[in-house]
Amino acid sequence: MTDNQKLYEELKPLSEEAIEVSDKLIQRLRNFDISVAMNDFIKLSIVVEKIVNLIYLDETLRPYIYDINSVLKNMLEAIENKDYYLVSDIVEYELLPNLHKLTQN
Repeated sequence: MTDNQKLYEELKPLSEEAIEVSDKLIQRLRNFDISVAMNDFIKLSIVVEKIVNLIYLDETLRPYIYDINSVLKNMLEAIENKDYYLVSDIVEYELLPNLHKLTQN
């Protein structure tokens, strides 16, 4: 097994976990269950950090780091502004597509 195959084997379950947490986060934000949603956001941040650390090991995947970091920055701004619908939209339309791309590689 090559190093890239090992990397993808580690990356896939993390990406799937991030997708699952993202789906819950979106639903909770749209239902204004903010305190639980913030717990989901913390879980998502931890998983995304693990993903970014793995992506960094493969030069061909590094562009995803910039995309994901940009999305996270936008999410944090929206959270600071208490614009929870915007946060859910950012997760749904920006973060999830990037995570899906990682699971397809």
